Amino acid sequence: MCSFSHPERTYSKPSILVTPSGVVPVGTNITITCKRDQQVLANFFFWKKGSWTQEYEPTSMKENTFSISNAEPSDGQIYFCAYCFQGDKIPDCSSYSNEVNVTLRDPSLSEPAILVKPSKDIYPGTKVSFYCQGPETGLTYSLWRAQVLAGTRMAEPDSQIVEFPLFKVKTEDTGNYSCHYQLKGNPFVWSLQSDSIKMIVNGE
Repeated sequence: MCSFSHPERTYSKPSILVTPSGVVPVGTNITITCKRDQQVLANFFFWKKGSWTQEYEPTSMKENTFSISNAEPSDGQIYFCAYCFQGDKIPDCSSYSNEVNVTLRDPSLSEPAILVKPSKDIYPGTKVSFYCQGPETGLTYSLWRAQVLAGTRMAEPDSQIVEFPLFKVKTEDTGNYSCHYQLKGNPFVWSLQSDSIKMIVNGE
């Protein structure tokens, strides 16, 4: 660990990649790779936003990795990196990389319930609403159609239920929908996915 001043933006920013990407279960082994263009002796630095800085010994390799073994909910966060050349007094550093998210699914968080209204006789142009209900009030929910994010909404502070209205649905909106919620205080820790519910939009 070390303290680190703001990089001087002298060199091109490195690329950063998290593997595996997407939402992964708690307990997964995760690798964050920082890569630069120049193959010269430099230090790599990794940051976990709002928490710590990890410094690595100087290397001439173009990339370095930070590993998270058996990821815990506290590992869910934003990460980024930079590399630095050691000067006489202060490091001469690259720009920060883009940010990547480590997002975890915690099996200890119960899955929400999901309901769709109306549930049948749905035709193009109909308003359809999905309702997701979790164990606490004021949670933030995400609605998914298969593996595609359909929307994110926060429940009212005194409500355990959130509505996802779909106005004037089309036949291509037919599919399996599910939802999950975020852990309060950590948007990078999600609950288990709800059961999926199928919506069928009948043709004209």
